[in-house]
Amino acid sequence: MGLSIIVIIVITNITIIYTRRIMTANIGREQISASANLMGEIDRTLLQAHQQILLLSREKVMKEVLEHSLQAKSKIEVDLYHVLNEKFFLTGPWNSLSLISRKGIILESVGRESAGQDIGHDKACSLIFQKAIKSQTMKVSFSDLVFSDYMEEPT
Repeated sequence: MGLSIIVIIVITNITIIYTRRIMTANIGREQISASANLMGEIDRTLLQAHQQILLLSREKVMKEVLEHSLQAKSKIEVDLYHVLNEKFFLTGPWNSLSLISRKGIILESVGRESAGQDIGHDKACSLIFQKAIKSQTMKVSFSDLVFSDYMEEPT
């Protein structure tokens, strides 16, 4: 009887050790798989946002506003405001959507109160804007979490 108890204890310990190794390996594989899936989702989200911004930049009204130096409110600016609002609600994960001139002036924005202001007054947005302007390739800038003066929540 004593020998059988020892055998049972040894077999139980071997089973526990073997099971622990298998579970540890499975958990590791599942974590790697979950991480890869999450990275893929983030990558797809960023690509989709980039594509939506490219489509938005090709809107006729955007080009018209940038090509004309408008001093007063005009039909083009009203159209731009409506296009920005429409795209804001229909596309992307946007907290804000603005058209900014190369000089850093907010030409129009979903948050209309910021239209006409210099982006330089908001240090966080200004840094991202300068980085995008200096980029010679895509004119797109990505950043970490930003606390902006123009938006109530971080973006």
